[in-house]
Amino acid sequence: SVLGVMRVVLLSILIVLFLWLSWGQRAQLLLKSRTISLTTNGTTALVLLMGILLSLPLVTHAQESSSSVLPEWAEKISPNRLAELAKDTVSEVISVNPLTDIVKNTVSEVVFGGNAGKVVVNEFPPQSLLDDLQKRLLAPPDCVPYCASSPRLLLELDATQLRARMEIHSHANIAVPLPGLAKQWLPQQVLLNGEPAQGLVRNQTGQLWLSVNKGIHQVQLVGTLPNRNTVQLPLPLKSHFVEVKATGWRVEGLHENGVADNQLQFTREQTDDTKLADLEMGSLPAFVQVKRTLLLGLDWQVETHVIRKTRLGSAIVLEIPLLKGESVTSEQIRVDGGKALINLSPSQSTISWMSVFDKQNTITLTAPYDTFSSEVWRLDASAIWHVEIEGIPVVHHQAEGRWLPEWRPWPGETVTLQLSRPKGVAGQVLTIDRSQLIVTPGQRTTDNRLLLSLRSSRGMQHKITLPEDAQLQSVTINNKSQPIRQEGRFVTLPITPGSQQVELLFRQPIGMSQYFETPSVDLGIDSVNTLIEINMPSDRWILFTGGDPIGPAVMIWGILIVIILASVGLGQISLTPLKTLHWILLGVVLSQVEVHLMLVVVVWFMMLGWRAKIAPDMSAPKFDAIQIGLGFLTIVALITLLGAIEQGLLGSPDMHIAGNGSYASHLQWYEDRTAGILPQVWVFSWSMWIYRIAMLLWALWLSFALLRWLRWGWECFSTHGLWKSLQTKKAVQT
Repeated sequence: SVLGVMRVVLLSILIVLFLWLSWGQRAQLLLKSRTISLTTNGTTALVLLMGILLSLPLVTHAQESSSSVLPEWAEKISPNRLAELAKDTVSEVISVNPLTDIVKNTVSEVVFGGNAGKVVVNEFPPQSLLDDLQKRLLAPPDCVPYCASSPRLLLELDATQLRARMEIHSHANIAVPLPGLAKQWLPQQVLLNGEPAQGLVRNQTGQLWLSVNKGIHQVQLVGTLPNRNTVQLPLPLKSHFVEVKATGWRVEGLHENGVADNQLQFTREQTDDTKLADLEMGSLPAFVQVKRTLLLGLDWQVETHVIRKTRLGSAIVLEIPLLKGESVTSEQIRVDGGKALINLSPSQSTISWMSVFDKQNTITLTAPYDTFSSEVWRLDASAIWHVEIEGIPVVHHQAEGRWLPEWRPWPGETVTLQLSRPKGVAGQVLTIDRSQLIVTPGQRTTDNRLLLSLRSSRGMQHKITLPEDAQLQSVTINNKSQPIRQEGRFVTLPITPGSQQVELLFRQPIGMSQYFETPSVDLGIDSVNTLIEINMPSDRWILFTGGDPIGPAVMIWGILIVIILASVGLGQISLTPLKTLHWILLGVVLSQVEVHLMLVVVVWFMMLGWRAKIAPDMSAPKFDAIQIGLGFLTIVALITLLGAIEQGLLGSPDMHIAGNGSYASHLQWYEDRTAGILPQVWVFSWSMWIYRIAMLLWALWLSFALLRWLRWGWECFSTHGLWKSLQTKKAVQT
């Protein structure tokens, strides 16, 4: 209380002053920025001693007076009000027993900071310090979660009672869970080191906990067994070694080396005297679904899933029979006598494991006659196995778009699988699904890129034969560079089972020539879908292409034949001054433009010749309309001729190359089947300078010829006048 603190502080200050003054020294006491200088002698010391003796009844009276007031208001007033009340009470007590001035001043300085009109509330300790202390007090031990362990556990069972002796090693003062659960078994008596246990508590799940101190303890549990065929004993704190002495019970969940699972299960051995009903009051037996999937590929495996069908909250200990030839490979599954020992915790709904399966011609699946499980069988067989099925019908035939038969048998039903592996047919183990040779000739060298799409049924090495002068640059398999060297003309490729994409880059020391032929490459085996490509340089004038596969064609030669035949016919027409040779030269160059523009030039010449032979008495409107049409046609024809000259002198020749996706600078051939050696194709071309010179000569000829043709055209256009309406107006004026 506040008065208790005042009493202690007052007595401490007076004792310290008495000791200092008794030695005749000068003391200075600093309280709230004030300095009190005291100089005493023997007489002053005697006065202070008398003040101490008088203060004892003073403080006692103050405490008794406040005890009748503070409890009544303690819960109704604030801390500031409580301090004011304490101040008034102390002042009243001091006034009853007068003291010296020094005692009054000391009390005022210590309790109220020397300011009787201002109360300072003591706020120590702060809330942050209290929170820190609370965290330290409630903090778990450093050993969590390994603060307790159990070296050994001894269980003794008879027909009606279970006794357990458990040794517990604790590294801190903690609570440990005890064996058992309210739904299964709980002890009626718990002894800790031979004495009745005091710190026992049971949580909401029915688990019993015991509070133990740091050290080694012996815990004894005694309880009556329920009148059931099966009793499960959860072990939340699993002992390192468990020993069970059971009379009339079969124990499950305990290994031969004394290591137990998460829970033990005790099943009564049925006799005529102890036989109980299959279903006990208020409980249902455990029930699970066993789903087996047979994975039959190059290696045989069995995937097993055990799925709880009853609700969570109770442990399940079962023995699942294995198939004939099945060997469990999962670590967490224990096998005994051809059965998988399964232990599901109260919160666990499923467990699974993998097994290897011996290959056999006949597999027989039989559903067991038990009351705790149902079977589901699935067959996932590879295409390398032929399966004949006998027995109950299939429930589901497919899953996710593939054949995956499923059975759901009743107890005792059987499915028999007859398996055989079809014999392989003799043939190639390596297939080339696609090959592509891309050739890029230069001035001095030719770069070649060979792409192969391979499929192999086994690992091997395969040789590719390159041309004599080829130099291997790099090899890539599945987009990964391979350190493979060329051995003469051969390149050995490492082939793995499955599909692969191979890319070879090699170079030849020959450049582009007038007659160019692709290199001869031997793939070693027959292939399909062969594609050969040539990327032509921009300074070559392609004249002819050839080769056995389906490839490009230079269509300009067919067009020239048509132009020559048409020129022969046009040369026989007397309307124009152009002869057959003129029409041929004009048509060759006009073949580089559109066909309809070629027809415009031909029609222009014919219309001019026809214009010179029209009757002079033609009506004025018709005559003028012809003049307008000829003028427009003349403009279009001259623009076409000028465009042809520009295309011939500055542009590239349009040889009308087409076929199999080819165009002017990219030639492409295709062959559906080849017998190892890739077909060779060729290109005949000239330098682009020859084309430029030819076009220059043609332009010079056309310039002189066009002057003559324009003079002739003007004469034809002006025959009988240029504009007949104008002539009529002049005649009227005359």
